[in-house]
Amino acid sequence: MDDDKAIPSRLPAETRRRKVKSPLPAAIASGPGVSYNGPMTIAAAFDTHRFIQSLIKSGFTEQQAEALAYEQVSLLNSNLVTAEDLEKSRLATEQRMVEIRHATEVQIAELRSFTEAQVAESRNSAESRIAESRNSTEARIAEVKAEVERTRLATEAQIAELRSSTEAQIAEHRRATEAQIAEVKAEVERARLATEAQIAEVKAEVEKTRLATEAQISELRHSSAEELAKHRREIDAQLAQHRQESAAEMA
Repeated sequence: MDDDKAIPSRLPAETRRRKVKSPLPAAIASGPGVSYNGPMTIAAAFDTHRFIQSLIKSGFTEQQAEALAYEQVSLLNSNLVTAEDLEKSRLATEQRMVEIRHATEVQIAELRSFTEAQVAESRNSAESRIAESRNSTEARIAEVKAEVERTRLATEAQIAELRSSTEAQIAEHRRATEAQIAEVKAEVERARLATEAQIAEVKAEVEKTRLATEAQISELRHSSAEELAKHRREIDAQLAQHRQESAAEMA
């Protein structure tokens, strides 16, 4: 059994050269519509005759090597992915991608519609609040203007009343002042007249005294020098006293 031809093969002829496993790309193996229960495989050459010869050389019997080869071929057949499976997987993946794209577009459209509705609602609400605020502000401005106008009119009335009252008080004060001035003038005039009368009386008294003195002097000229001197002293004393009295009266 050193020669390959000496080994009788009880395996089917189509299984003598099979294809080994090789992992599929992750995008295909995990795509939508693909049923995955283990490592996916693609076609690759598998020589069953060499596999049996290798087992026999390793110490297996021919029956054991053939049994192992048969099991290996069965396992490969159960996990083999054909071109048809790949095409189905690709189509399912494309279909799934179309469905996902459509669902995404629908969600985007719904989100856009919802966002636009929210924006429109917010805009309408904001415009409504702005309009209400504008109306409230305009009404408040009108109230303030009316209040300012009422205050202005009241102030003007108070100013007019105050001006009228002030003018009346000024006129009354002027009349009282003029009356006081006239009274003072009359008092001054009376004092002047009284002073002039007193001065006239004093002058008359002085003149009377002078005449009496001159008469006494004339009478005393014939008297002796002592009597004349005596009389002169008396007269001087009287004159001094009279001057003091006149000065006191003038004061």
